[in-house]
Amino acid sequence: MSSRHDVIFYPPPIGGPRRMVHTATATTAASVSLWNTSRAIVSSTDATPIVVTLAAGHGYLVGDSVTIAAHTTNVGANGTFVLSAVSATTITLTGSVGSGAGAGGADGTVVFSDNNYARPETKVWVAFEALTNDCYVRFGAAATAATTQYNGVLIKAGATAGLGPQHNQKFYLTPSQHTNVDILSTTGAGLLKWWVCSPPGERERI
Repeated sequence: MSSRHDVIFYPPPIGGPRRMVHTATATTAASVSLWNTSRAIVSSTDATPIVVTLAAGHGYLVGDSVTIAAHTTNVGANGTFVLSAVSATTITLTGSVGSGAGAGGADGTVVFSDNNYARPETKVWVAFEALTNDCYVRFGAAATAATTQYNGVLIKAGATAGLGPQHNQKFYLTPSQHTNVDILSTTGAGLLKWWVCSPPGERERI
């Protein structure tokens, strides 16, 4: 006699999928954290609200919640904020007030405020989406970016771009074992997004 059971792998994250973004290049593989990818701050305005400048390709969207830390001079930029406006190189922090000490310089980092997975031993789905060019990804427990070989799994750009994590390639990973992802674009600069996600009703039959 056999039986069939529904197994739910993990609970949906509160507030929806946790999203990370990285820009890959065709010449050098980049190794970044799967769970907490940070962006370096270029500068910030001593104004209300504060506008933070980042490198192009940051991937943030209006409504994203970000946390800024270790930004000096204009210390009012430190904290957690919802983004009210974005451009190719800037993000605007809702409710922020400049510290009055002058514009901030090139120090400090920005991360998504909800992208640390709380249970590192629990396997989770991670979905990848290539927005501009095809990208190769490879997972491991340490940074191994010193390579230009296309020796990972290919994430195709094109028809599925922009449709969200449920329409893209997913991997079943353990955060304690898969800490880093190596990313290499096939042509030029490729923008890669990924989610720690739990699509509603996602189950496996056994």
